[in-house]
Amino acid sequence: MNTVWGGLVVTVELLEGNAPPPQQRRCFAWLRALDLERFDIRMHAANTVTTEPGEEPAIPDIDVRIASAAALHETTVHCVTAHGSECEQRTPAERKPAVVVCSAMQHEAGAALADGIAGIVQFDDSPWTFAAAIHAACARMLFISPSILTPHRNQVTDAVTSATHERVTELTRREHEVLRYAAQGCSNSDIAAELFIATSTVTSHMLRILRKLNVKNRTEAAKLTHQVDPTPHQQ
Repeated sequence: MNTVWGGLVVTVELLEGNAPPPQQRRCFAWLRALDLERFDIRMHAANTVTTEPGEEPAIPDIDVRIASAAALHETTVHCVTAHGSECEQRTPAERKPAVVVCSAMQHEAGAALADGIAGIVQFDDSPWTFAAAIHAACARMLFISPSILTPHRNQVTDAVTSATHERVTELTRREHEVLRYAAQGCSNSDIAAELFIATSTVTSHMLRILRKLNVKNRTEAAKLTHQVDPTPHQQ
């Protein structure tokens, strides 16, 4: 990765594939025309690299490759000598993190996600979304376009909160009662008075609650109760 003006600049290679559809051509045309240096991104068009006899191929120092869902699997990048002999031919996915540009068809995004692609965007996403996806891919972090995720908000919520839900439902009925009062800001003595139990018993319940929920204090425990709708165990 190159360093310019004290920041990290990501070098991106565009892989258009053979006979790209009009939507992809338009998208990549404006992507090449953008001043992506302001996002610390440098674009590089994927072309055949030629060298003089006896020289090593001058392969650009690429950080991320970006392609359509079809082109990523179709395209192979060739490095050839001036005499036409091939010295390298590998698929993009085998070499560098990739950002896949998908159409509106959901199966393309799903297939890219299943393949372990780092960044998944759509053709009509904004330059800021493309820039975020590129930087995330360079850092080996998953980025999925908001336009892809938004229709699946409920499924994403379920995936994120499922582990929390399991922890909360491990609490006994009494522990749920203690936690409910704690979430309302009641002290241990207040809870004891409401439930007609000893303050020391409330303290013991709180310690078990913190351990089961794997949190440090009652404030963190209370936050978890707002993320799920627990059904207390009959214990």
